[in-house]
Amino acid sequence: MELLQNINTWFWNDYVWLPPNVTWEDLSNTGTVNYAQFSDLYYAFKVALALLVVRYFLEQFLFAPVGRYLGLKPRVVRETDNVILEKAFSENGKIGYKQVSFHV
Repeated sequence: MELLQNINTWFWNDYVWLPPNVTWEDLSNTGTVNYAQFSDLYYAFKVALALLVVRYFLEQFLFAPVGRYLGLKPRVVRETDNVILEKAFSENGKIGYKQVSFHV
């Protein structure tokens, strides 16, 4: 635990992040001035997660059914031909599990 505290102290060293004659205490919130704090970034992650969840549910339960109702068909993605792999498969055939696995 002491090691983590030392790493934390080293990482947030005043000399690295702040100009001379300024400390972290100078940037702490007071009654009249509110500075941005590192903990404010947590809100961005929470909002991003909420937006991802909302997007997922909107796509699954609203946009996809409405699109199907309006006549849109699911897009079929066709793989591009790979001549080298086709040639290797035609020469060697299907390889077995033992040829693929890393266990000897």
